[in-house]
Amino acid sequence: MSSETAKETKAKRTLTPPAQFQKLYEVLDSQEEIKHLGLFDEQFWNEIKKGDILEVEANMRTSSLFLQIEQIQGFSSLASLVQKFGTVMSDSDLNLLSGIGDLGRIIQSKAIPLIFQVESISKYHFPVELNRDFIAGNASDFQGEAYVFGKVQKILKKGEKIDVFSLIPDLESLQLNRQQRLALKSNKNKSKMKMSESVSGPAIVINPLAVYR
Repeated sequence: MSSETAKETKAKRTLTPPAQFQKLYEVLDSQEEIKHLGLFDEQFWNEIKKGDILEVEANMRTSSLFLQIEQIQGFSSLASLVQKFGTVMSDSDLNLLSGIGDLGRIIQSKAIPLIFQVESISKYHFPVELNRDFIAGNASDFQGEAYVFGKVQKILKKGEKIDVFSLIPDLESLQLNRQQRLALKSNKNKSKMKMSESVSGPAIVINPLAVYR
């Protein structure tokens, strides 16, 4: 067999990620391993166990705190631009811009925190962390009706809470100078910006394999 023929054969046998997922989905579905959640009641919820494979049809949104930080990640560049054109800004504001810009760059490599809620029973939450390496689009694109497919990682009872996104570990790792820390603290008090976002149970944390429409 020639090298060209071998390459062509290999290319035909190589499945794209969507095709691989579809093949896996069909196998699991044929074996009745998938629990489909769209309209469900508390009895159905109580039958779900850790390790189950779920396909959830729900309203999807990105953590609002995560989006805020993504939207202001260019602030350190803005600070340099402001100084270049001689616009008057206080040292506190410049330090704030620089600190938030650094924080924005850190979260660029983090998973995107998503929250799914079934419209018919909105008290149930499905928090998900989506790896950036395998997504098409931006964090702001993950809004509206969608499906999430994955394995049950953790089940939260009513009253239990879990952070879907937190700034605290990142703030501690930034090695901000004293002025930047004071500026961030002052801004938090002014805008009442929270340092973390959580959801309360009943909730199911899903380790996602795919999010799709």
